[in-house]
Amino acid sequence: MENITQISQELIENSVQMLPIGTNKNLLELLQNMMSGQFLESRGALFPALAASGQDQAGCQRISNTLRSGVFWIQEIIDAFVRQVKQSGKYESIEHAGYRALVADLTFIKRSGLVDAKGKYYHGGAGKAVGGVGCGLICEVGQVKGSPDRRMVLVREIVTETGLASAGQQIMQSELLTQVAKRLEDNEILIHDAGAKISQLQSHCLPRYLVRVPKTSVFRRNELPAAKSGKGRPSEYGTRIRVTERKYKDKIFKAHKPDQCQTFTKAGRAITVKLWQAVVLPSQKVSQDNPLLNVFVFEDPDFEKPLVIATNVNPLGAETVFDFYLDRWPVEHPPLVAKQLRGMQRQFVFNRVARERLLALSLIAGNMLTWLARLSEAQPTGFWNKKPQQTPGRLRRRLAQLNFSKLTPNNPRILKKSLAPTI
Repeated sequence: MENITQISQELIENSVQMLPIGTNKNLLELLQNMMSGQFLESRGALFPALAASGQDQAGCQRISNTLRSGVFWIQEIIDAFVRQVKQSGKYESIEHAGYRALVADLTFIKRSGLVDAKGKYYHGGAGKAVGGVGCGLICEVGQVKGSPDRRMVLVREIVTETGLASAGQQIMQSELLTQVAKRLEDNEILIHDAGAKISQLQSHCLPRYLVRVPKTSVFRRNELPAAKSGKGRPSEYGTRIRVTERKYKDKIFKAHKPDQCQTFTKAGRAITVKLWQAVVLPSQKVSQDNPLLNVFVFEDPDFEKPLVIATNVNPLGAETVFDFYLDRWPVEHPPLVAKQLRGMQRQFVFNRVARERLLALSLIAGNMLTWLARLSEAQPTGFWNKKPQQTPGRLRRRLAQLNFSKLTPNNPRILKKSLAPTI
């Protein structure tokens, strides 16, 4: 256990050491507190969580002041963390057909009582949009070397509400796609769930994307249909394509015939794939300038509903497209670790800057905890845990037994800010 304590201490120190003196120590102590799960006990309250880790009143206040008015950028901490992971030699990116997956998603913390909330986000439990603090995650997908089939994400950027006059589901989605367009490298493809529409991706000029679309989606051919007669106005749109069968009342609308149909085996299951090539959105008229799409419909025997994927990357095989979409799911893990495993699903912080920073830092701490769990030996919860896994939850329980406030930073640059001398 001493080894993982030393590794975690070194990881956090190297992630904050470049920040201004004083600020780096305060953020070091805050991240240690988050990773040990003190916010789980305090239900999201900042001061009780800090006090539980051994901070006195002055310590709680200086960490709170750093959150509210400290001069630092979240991206500095992310870049330092990612640099350590890649320089460790224990991380490798996952590639398919020469491309890597760049995944993006929105997350938020429900704060329906905030009178100065910048916007509303859809909450599945409430069934409607509620006030809250949101941000966007941009991550790459990889794994620890020697651990196949154990995908994890590495956070590359967190898009916060900072600097925006207003926010909310649509505004943050647009801001997230804008940042993705800047971050996307030549060998990367954006993988997105159904939260983003194809028209949004095209309007943000994303060169490569793969996105899940509703099973009721309709597309068009990018060529004019044959004229039925010499009368009437010439058609401007291509033939409509329905990729899945639909039912309205007692009437059934059958899917159109695909361009290709094939089958591949995945985890012992025979998955049938239907493919429509070089199609466009239903609102687009026939034009050579239209961005073309390939639409895949996957019928998995383990699921009742088909999976419909659209991509502008050509050519990509059906199995490659399926693998890319599976790479999308690990982006859900940092919010899961931050909220459910470490108690950050609530916030009792009311300063606007502080609550945005606290959400971003909790996601970074969650990503750190996952990385450390993959590096360390599996930590059993108790004697009953015969086959423990390398999960952040088990590691968090072990870190909760440590008193981080008694640990002295190894980096000489991390120290308390000196008080100005009195005259």
